[in-house]
Amino acid sequence: MTSEDGERDGRADPAIATASTARSIDSDRGTADPWSQAPDDAAGIPYELDVYAGLLETLLARGYEFVGFDGAIEDGQIALRHDVDLSLSRAAEMARVEAALGIESTYCLQVTAPLYDLLVPENRRHVRTIVEAGHDVGLHFDPHYYWESEPVVDDLELRVLDDRSALSRVIADDFHRSVSVVATSIHQPPNWALGATFEAFQSTYEPRYFLDVEYVSDSAGKWRVQRPFEDEVPDAMQLLVHPGLWHREDHSLAAILEDHREQCRERIDRYVGAFGG
Repeated sequence: MTSEDGERDGRADPAIATASTARSIDSDRGTADPWSQAPDDAAGIPYELDVYAGLLETLLARGYEFVGFDGAIEDGQIALRHDVDLSLSRAAEMARVEAALGIESTYCLQVTAPLYDLLVPENRRHVRTIVEAGHDVGLHFDPHYYWESEPVVDDLELRVLDDRSALSRVIADDFHRSVSVVATSIHQPPNWALGATFEAFQSTYEPRYFLDVEYVSDSAGKWRVQRPFEDEVPDAMQLLVHPGLWHREDHSLAAILEDHREQCRERIDRYVGAFGG
């Protein structure tokens, strides 16, 4: 399985900044350890919302500006993206944490998600929370739902546009106005998606967001064993954080996934039970 953030041949681990594109901990952006919430001897950090808020506060204190996907990412800027593939409720809570800090980010939602349905009233309330907090909405497109191998570009672009339109309609129904879907992130991106540019839609993996700046991701809970920034923080970066992995108290990835499996089983049992099964 391809990791959520993908791999790039010949590039260093994106969670560790290189000297040519980073600022030192002792630079003019501040001297505090951005992970002071973790013990000095800890290899990584807990996936707790307070720790996440601490990271954002540190980046703000260093003077970083959080921007959307409407142009190139310049030095001193961070495009903060969230792929919502596990839980809309976790996304809504993270959206509130960021809004309290005055940060706007981009939440990429799935139309074909097996774990949540955008038409369910509770989930629509979560989406409303995200939008009302001032965040942008993007599409988290799952090519694996439609194809087993690389699709023809025209077919891909048409399907992405269809999913974007569906997502926009769902949101517009709640707000009684048009809500732009600003960017498209690709779920578990295959190699053909990494660094590619498409005419019909803006991809979060096109060069200006993926190759021309540092790309830092919390995928698969890897920050538990490796801090995202060690001695240096990139001058410019796209930062991908998955809301479904972050809780008030740290949960292992295995526990999170098992909880979602159990929720799916319960939904199926309730549905089948209505037939007397």
